[in-house]
Amino acid sequence: MKKIAASGDADLRRLCELVEENYGYPVDSVLVTPDLRVVGHKNVNDAMFEGATPYLGLLKRGLAMMRGEELSEEEPDPGHSHGVESTANEPRPPGASLELTPDHPSGELLDVMRAAAGGPMQRVPAFYPLDITGFEEGTIEIRVSVGSSLASGTFQLCELIDDGRGHVYLQEVVSADDVPPVGKDKIVHRFQSGQSFQLAVLGTGDEGQVNAFRAEVTVIPR
Repeated sequence: MKKIAASGDADLRRLCELVEENYGYPVDSVLVTPDLRVVGHKNVNDAMFEGATPYLGLLKRGLAMMRGEELSEEEPDPGHSHGVESTANEPRPPGASLELTPDHPSGELLDVMRAAAGGPMQRVPAFYPLDITGFEEGTIEIRVSVGSSLASGTFQLCELIDDGRGHVYLQEVVSADDVPPVGKDKIVHRFQSGQSFQLAVLGTGDEGQVNAFRAEVTVIPR
């Protein structure tokens, strides 16, 4: 850290100072805004931060603070309170349904994906059901963005198919493949009444690489 601070860049030196001032042994994640304000911490030994959801909650609240948005009582200051309660605005885990209605036609998924070993047929994606049963027909639009860590992401909109003979399976209808870190893409698909969809998310890259992703889902009625 001292070698980096000695580079001569004033902003970089100040960033190093902030990290050192807010560091907690042995490993501490410190959220710093582009204008050099500390908006949160996560220490590796904090039991309240086990798992991806609390960590992503920390990032989400840090982003809100960076934008100057007021935190509600359910969204405590991430620099002081580590208790994270589950709310409607929290990231949804794999398997949780995102329900969209004519009154609330938009929603988002925010989670972590991890790259696995093996070929494409051996990698198992995480599936997120999209409940759009409140719409007769229209267009589903999914804007995906990937975080700045190592893994890329493939996003597949899949339709749940019932062949009428007791077999139910998912069939890919459209995808955004290998979206790189800090990358964005969009999925657009017209649907009819009665169709059921899930979003499949697959981390790609070297085994064990992880990254965060955001999927902003909007249904546009016909």
